[in-house]
Amino acid sequence: MPDTISPPAPGALRACMSRFATGVTVVTFEGDDGPRGATMNSFTSVSTDPPLVLISVAKRARSHGQLTDRPFCVNVLGAEQEALARQFAGVQGAAEPRW
Repeated sequence: MPDTISPPAPGALRACMSRFATGVTVVTFEGDDGPRGATMNSFTSVSTDPPLVLISVAKRARSHGQLTDRPFCVNVLGAEQEALARQFAGVQGAAEPRW
């Protein structure tokens, strides 16, 4: 598997982002002590050339300091995935996320 992934073509990124008006995402990344994920609803496209997206992380969030200068993956959730969103949000009583 390559160390880097080729960026999407500007038209492909634009088409993908145009389908996401608003919603909930789970951002996954490699944390200091292994894989991590956090539920976020602030996700938007900044530019298609170069391809850039923006996520906003609360300063008080545990993931805040761990996302600096690291690659991350944005997973867009559907309405039927509320339980998953709650798991990664750390809601009491939610099952542990499965990797």
